[in-house]
Amino acid sequence: MRERFVKLVNEIEYIRSMAHEVYVRVFFESDFVLYDVPEFLTWKQAVYLELEKINKDKFIKKTVSILDKFDGYSDRRHFDELVGA
Repeated sequence: MRERFVKLVNEIEYIRSMAHEVYVRVFFESDFVLYDVPEFLTWKQAVYLELEKINKDKFIKKTVSILDKFDGYSDRRHFDELVGA
């Protein structure tokens, strides 16, 4: 379990490199979008499952709640928050 989580943490920069820009005139602009990247979605789910296995204390619950916030509008902030956690 611990080894799998360490592997996921070591993939952070790879996942960060997959962020892309989205510009839809007037409606949506972001230079850091991850919510629609398949590799990120798979990684995010793996992180979620590993955190659930590790512990259910308040810190883990807060970290898990970050995983549910990705929507394209503020992915950079949420990813940075997730990495910091």
